[in-house]
Amino acid sequence: MVPMQRDDAPPVPPEHPFRRAWRTRDAQPWGDALAPGITVYSPMLSAPFVGHAAVTELFTVLFEVLGHFEVTDEFESEGAHAFFWRVAVGGRTVEGVDLVHYDEQCLIREIRVMIRPLVDIASFVAVVGPALAARKGPRRGALSRLMTTPLRGMFAAVDSLGARLAGHH
Repeated sequence: MVPMQRDDAPPVPPEHPFRRAWRTRDAQPWGDALAPGITVYSPMLSAPFVGHAAVTELFTVLFEVLGHFEVTDEFESEGAHAFFWRVAVGGRTVEGVDLVHYDEQCLIREIRVMIRPLVDIASFVAVVGPALAARKGPRRGALSRLMTTPLRGMFAAVDSLGARLAGHH
């Protein structure tokens, strides 16, 4: 039996591809929502991920290595959508926002990812970086792990000391 919608009820919008991608962790339909020249600005690197193949590979890794993902808030304006989220990463709950921009065909042309606080960027990079680099070869994965693992401890110390210096216990 199909539920009927009341005549005066607002229409139920279709599920946004971003939400669907994180719910299903399926890169195929997510890839279908991306423009060929998609650009993702990540907190992991200063250089963006550019092109359909690079971005699909990035999200495939994210879907594989990140834990429970929850969208906490969502805002939409003409040509843009903002998703505020929490995700389980390496024993921490990381908070972030993805600002999604569309092209004329309503395909996703740009995503800007921001994560807070600094210690959580380190946790994110320490989990995602080696997994992404390992797709290019085991040595790259090992080198990435070697470079990113110390960041968690360093940034956790900075976070703890900085909070004490600022008078936040």
